[in-house]
Amino acid sequence: MSSITSGIRLAPLMVDIKADIKTFKDDMSKASVAGVAEAKKISKELSNVTKAGEKLSKAGTNLTKFVTVPLAGAGVAVGKMSMDFESSFAKVSTLLDSNVVDFNKYKKNLLKASDDSKVAVGEFSEAVYGSISAGVDQTKAIEFTTNAMKLAKGGFTDGAKAVDVLTTAINGYGLQAEDATRVSDLLITTQNLGKTTVDELASSMGPVIKMADNANFSIEELSAAYALMTKNGIATAESGTYLKQMLNEITKYGSITDKTLRELTGKGFA
Repeated sequence: MSSITSGIRLAPLMVDIKADIKTFKDDMSKASVAGVAEAKKISKELSNVTKAGEKLSKAGTNLTKFVTVPLAGAGVAVGKMSMDFESSFAKVSTLLDSNVVDFNKYKKNLLKASDDSKVAVGEFSEAVYGSISAGVDQTKAIEFTTNAMKLAKGGFTDGAKAVDVLTTAINGYGLQAEDATRVSDLLITTQNLGKTTVDELASSMGPVIKMADNANFSIEELSAAYALMTKNGIATAESGTYLKQMLNEITKYGSITDKTLRELTGKGFA
């Protein structure tokens, strides 16, 4: 626990946030009288998080190609696969606009993408449905889902969770469907640098992402925070709780943290 209580450095603009929630407010009070010298010290130590964020961003650009090992499809009867697909595609078709896409061509493209990804067609169709439901353009949903399936394989999770975390990040940060690969790369890199999995991140990051965006805490920085915290022995779910506590504090105008930062640096987080 010493690595936890000794402090977790979490943001580009600097306050020493300790992981022990019981002492959180006391730590904030101490920070308010730390002085310029202490603020500089904290700033120097916290630069590691920014560097980690940059490392995540740089590492991400070439990562996806190493996570393209085909997913193992379940051995099911052809008849059942066909029934599953027809049922799943019937759901997908309710979200398609016949003025925008050709249903038969869309079905063929979906089947091909499922086959290329080595994912059961029923599961792939359900993931496409989830993608469109979450706001992905219907003309981009198959490609988006293909990327999500690669993330699912590399992140030890299923297609539905992969789609969920990608769409949550994209919607929360105001990104585009084309950013799916970059977000996937960041999640895989976070998994590799920390002690977590994409499956665990998918369950934890949802409630944190919008708060992070409101605090101008980039997805690279958020990923770096998860990597650093889990690497230091904090479970992924707990990391999410601590991050929510921190983000809630620093986005409050007039809070101890806000006053301290404005006093020492002339500006706050948000």
